[in-house]
Amino acid sequence: IIDEAHYIKNPKAKRTNAVLELSKYVRKRDGNIIALTGTPILNKPIELFNILLAIGILDKSAFWTYANLYCEPEEVYIGDGRYITVFNGAANLEHLNRFLRGTVMIRRLKKDVLEQLPDKRRIKISVDIDNRTEYKKAENNFIEWYESIGGEVNSRAELLQRIEALRKLAIKGKIKQCIEFIKNAYENEGKVVVFAHHKHVIEQMYERLSN
Repeated sequence: IIDEAHYIKNPKAKRTNAVLELSKYVRKRDGNIIALTGTPILNKPIELFNILLAIGILDKSAFWTYANLYCEPEEVYIGDGRYITVFNGAANLEHLNRFLRGTVMIRRLKKDVLEQLPDKRRIKISVDIDNRTEYKKAENNFIEWYESIGGEVNSRAELLQRIEALRKLAIKGKIKQCIEFIKNAYENEGKVVVFAHHKHVIEQMYERLSN
């Protein structure tokens, strides 16, 4: 049984290779392999391939067929005139869902196992940033840089780095309001689970909320 099976998404990780070797050993002896996870795909369908490889529904020779069918390929420039193909996007998700349900996937919903829990609610809360001047200056600098190169980006990594800097500034301007919201929710509800994308945001929240 492979618990938290989404952790084997990286084909270069030692954990992934160890699991794949073990799974081959089990299958050779007619054993059964079950992959358990609440999050089979974190971001994109390519992350599912190693799970399907481990349980034996696919083999390595099927990689390009799977990738071309369910993923959107992207050419990324890595310098010196070289490009590599990465599969960051998704395609044919309905077909992928039917394929999984028709072969290996058993999906249990919250309502099937925890009937006492209320239905999920999604509430969007708009939060203005309190560092508007700082953010606007950085935004203008980004626009000037992008226009200066005519929109032709040779290094996708540099573009993502600059965009990420803007995101971090936006997050910086929302921290105070987010912490106030969490405190109010905790006082009214008693328990609050907080998710955040950036590690430094989690660290800041932990520091301020633990005082």
